[in-house]
Amino acid sequence: MKILLTNDDGYKAKGIIELAKGLHGLGHDVTVVVPETEKSGAGHSITFVNDFTYYSHDIIDGVKVYSLNGTPIDCVRFGLFVIYPDAEVVLSGINNVLNVGTDYLYSGTTNAAIEGTICNRKSIAFSFKERNGDYGYAVSFILKNLEKLLSYATKDVTLNVNVPSDGAIKGICVCPIGVREYHDKYLPIIKGGEGEIYHLYGESVSKESSSDFDDVSMSDKGYITITPIKTYQTADDVLVLLDKEKFDL
Repeated sequence: MKILLTNDDGYKAKGIIELAKGLHGLGHDVTVVVPETEKSGAGHSITFVNDFTYYSHDIIDGVKVYSLNGTPIDCVRFGLFVIYPDAEVVLSGINNVLNVGTDYLYSGTTNAAIEGTICNRKSIAFSFKERNGDYGYAVSFILKNLEKLLSYATKDVTLNVNVPSDGAIKGICVCPIGVREYHDKYLPIIKGGEGEIYHLYGESVSKESSSDFDDVSMSDKGYITITPIKTYQTADDVLVLLDKEKFDL
């Protein structure tokens, strides 16, 4: 299988290195294209005004690795248009924190996979609640289930897969997107001049005791979650109502 592998953390991220090694070890043709600097939270941003440069890195035997001065979306598009147009599949990750619930809207990892779907490639995002730098369980799960997962990735569906810490896994749950809530605060870190400098600090609200059946709740309970995300998100029920509305010209 010809695989374009990307992330939002750069080519030195252990998750992508371990996944690339594992995929290559199974005989897949893997090319890595990633941002040259961390782009966590970049969402689906794309670069229009700057020029692109990319550099190769000889860090994984048998795997071509490139870094690009752009966002994860740029990496997917540049990778498919310029570096590796023969790629059949786009995989994003393994991210070192989970991307469950509404966090997927902000996630560079998940949106890179969504861009792969937009570019007509089967695409999956993988995230893992990393502990002690060991990605062995997450990589093993991906390698054992990759072809099965890809069979559900279509021209309108991206899979978002989240693996909690390996010591707490209770099973696998296929479930819808939930809402990830945070206790967020913008706290000043430097005072003076014309204004203070603020930094965002946040802590997620646990849904471990929630009765909700969604990826946030089930992930917090210790399940691997698999969630299909539709790329084209027209609200069909509202569309029908709007079509009946009489608007003024």
